[in-house]
Amino acid sequence: MKLLLQMALRHFIPSLPDVIVVSVNPGLCKSSLFRNSEISLSLSSIRFAISFALMARSTDAGARNLSGAMLNAKESHEAYFTLAYCLQY
Repeated sequence: MKLLLQMALRHFIPSLPDVIVVSVNPGLCKSSLFRNSEISLSLSSIRFAISFALMARSTDAGARNLSGAMLNAKESHEAYFTLAYCLQY
């Protein structure tokens, strides 16, 4: 789905000359979204919990990625921000 959205965005950018377009991926962030979910001891939920604990970043890191993209928007028109890096197309 993300790839399809990026392709559609790249298609419509030339028709929007006065608009600055920057794509941002804050990444997987640790937050309290799952605080009320039921915990089961199935293998898939244990795998999810371990991978989430190892790979998720703090919400501060995700917010820094969003705010960094916003602050550098003019210099990074048509760019993609992920993991605090600016990737040009």
